[in-house]
Amino acid sequence: MIAHKDIPSISGGLPFLGHALPFMKAPIPFLKKGYKEHGKIFSMKLPGQNVVVMLGPEHNKFVFDQTDNLLSIQEAYPFFIRMFSRDFFYFGGEQAYRQQRGIILPCFKATVMPNYIDVMVYETIKFMEKLGDQGSFDLTKEFGPLVMKIAAHSFFGSDFKEKLGESIFDDFRDFAKGIDPVIPGWIPLPKFKRSQKAKQKLADNLISLIKERRKNPKNPPDFLQTLLESKNEDGSPVSDPILKDLILLLVWAGHETTTGHISWALIDLLQHPEYLQSILDEQQEVLASNTRFTINEAKKLKRIEWATKETERLHPVVIALTRKANESFEREGYVIPKGSMIYISPAVSHIMSDIFPNPEQYDPLRFSTGKQIKHSLIGFGGGIHRCTGVNFAYLEMKVVLTLLLQQYDFELINPAPKSLKGITIKWPESPCMIRYSKKKNASKIKKEAYMKTELEGACPYH
Repeated sequence: MIAHKDIPSISGGLPFLGHALPFMKAPIPFLKKGYKEHGKIFSMKLPGQNVVVMLGPEHNKFVFDQTDNLLSIQEAYPFFIRMFSRDFFYFGGEQAYRQQRGIILPCFKATVMPNYIDVMVYETIKFMEKLGDQGSFDLTKEFGPLVMKIAAHSFFGSDFKEKLGESIFDDFRDFAKGIDPVIPGWIPLPKFKRSQKAKQKLADNLISLIKERRKNPKNPPDFLQTLLESKNEDGSPVSDPILKDLILLLVWAGHETTTGHISWALIDLLQHPEYLQSILDEQQEVLASNTRFTINEAKKLKRIEWATKETERLHPVVIALTRKANESFEREGYVIPKGSMIYISPAVSHIMSDIFPNPEQYDPLRFSTGKQIKHSLIGFGGGIHRCTGVNFAYLEMKVVLTLLLQQYDFELINPAPKSLKGITIKWPESPCMIRYSKKKNASKIKKEAYMKTELEGACPYH
């Protein structure tokens, strides 16, 4: 017989509002408070929602394994329906999700990762040309557009990213303002209005590009052309609104998480100069005699790889991964009622001392053994719905940071940046100013060696 212990609740809370105010003001400290008070399972109340928070690798695994079974991802993210459509990805049901995910999966196979190196290097060289020899810049305001250009160029070619215009980054930032797990989207708040306005602008531009490409198809086909020629399982063409959403997803998701992670990674390295020096020493050893940066060099740069994973652990940019209980179930003696929202939190799970010794300490070498506990690092999610582009993101961060650190000395103007406040993606708070100067002994990177990437995207379709 199932035990009926009450799930412990975080202290405080108000009638109707529950814990909404402290959670919305400082969600990560609030979830850490719940862990401190009650351990790995506890509850909180939000307006119209009973939320059960489950922490640690075992619970992370349970949530990933039970997604699309006991737990629903579709009903957990209603704001994504406003941002995309009811027929898109997992909102359209298992068949639609399987088919639409299958269209973009070829771009993220391990075997095609080497194809992206040239685009990443080329766009980073262009970024450095804009920087010049010295100056300062606001970290996310510069890294965000760079990451977005790399994604757009990689998947759809340089002409695509140019046609979207210089306002694309700001448009996507406004588009992302539609994400809010607490406040219903029908409330006419300015951020929701900006999100819908940006969605319409992006949609109009993308539909226009789709129609233009249909009139002037590319032969041999690139990924965009192949995308437009994709079919449903019944042989009918995939509709333009779904194609628009797939393009929107690839460009948006290709920058949203990565911008935060790469920004925090540089901050962490500048705050830990001894480890940064070890990265520079490894760079000198691996890259000194090479005229091109290829996947072989990238694989040898282990210290920057460990650093990006440690940053993912310490600064996950997603507050919580969410599911909704399709039915009641038992977990560790507690009955989780049907309809409950289930949260797993990277920020809290990543600082459990029984999983990560000295969890508050920056120590990239903890990832050097390759013996990471499964489902302990979840900055990019997990299970069947893990971020499709996670390997692309890891490679991109490695390439961009390697080239920048090879060419420049950087300094944090504000030595202790804070993350954005409230319920939002946890990027460093802007302005986060970085001072830079060109290294006197920096090796010359020849952009000409990567010029072919200006002509077409790197994503093959096989």
